[in-house]
Amino acid sequence: MSAERTPEAAAWEPRVRLFGLAALAVVPVLIGCGLLFTFVGEYAGVGVAQRIAIGAALAVALSAIVVCRRRPPEGHLLTAVRIAFFATYAAVALAAALTARNENWEILSIPIYLMLIFSLHALYERCTRRFETFGGRPSAEG
Repeated sequence: MSAERTPEAAAWEPRVRLFGLAALAVVPVLIGCGLLFTFVGEYAGVGVAQRIAIGAALAVALSAIVVCRRRPPEGHLLTAVRIAFFATYAAVALAAALTARNENWEILSIPIYLMLIFSLHALYERCTRRFETFGGRPSAEG
C-alpha cells in the first residue's frame, strides 16, 4: 500500500480533527457548567472569583476549537494559545485555593478543579498536535 494521501483522506482529515477537538471539549464544558449552573457549585462553595475562573476556562476551551479546527496553530497564534491555556490553568488552581479557604467548602471540590485542569490540558495537547496521515505507516524515526 502506498503512503500517499488520497483526496478522500485529505477531505476527511479536517472533519476528524474537528470531531476530536469537540469530543475532548465535552469534559471541561460539563465540569464547568456543572460547577456554574447546578447545585454542585453551591455545595462545593463556588464563589464569584471561582465562577470567573471557570467561565474563563470554558471560553478558552470553546475558542480553542475555533482557532485549531483546521490546522494546529503556528507562530504567534501558537504562543497566544499557550498563554491562554496556561493562564487558565493558573486561574483554576487559584480558584481551587480560594475555595479551600472558604469555611463551607467540600473536600471533593478540589478533585473537580484538578479534573478541569487535566481535561483542559488534554484539549491543549490535541489542539497543538500535527495531522497524522490516514492510511500511512508511522515513520521509523523516533
